[in-house]
Amino acid sequence: MKIKTVHVELERKINVAPFESASVQFGVWADLDDGDSPGDAVLALLDFSRNVIKRQAYNFMGKHDKAKEISLELPENVLVAVEPVEGDVT
Repeated sequence: MKIKTVHVELERKINVAPFESASVQFGVWADLDDGDSPGDAVLALLDFSRNVIKRQAYNFMGKHDKAKEISLELPENVLVAVEPVEGDVT
């Protein structure tokens, strides 16, 4: 069996007020080349996705300075198509 594509999708709930929450979602896919490790690709995508979610959450809460500190860089050997479910990742 050959794995050609991996996908990671994360969601985080944020409490914005008593009995009120918001949701931040993000999904990303990677096409694997020959010799790429699916496990390593998934771990890299998980790290990237967590950072996107954190950055979006901080922006949502108005903590823009903290959001800018979060890196959205991937290792050069990981090719991905980034497609936010909702909103912008900047």
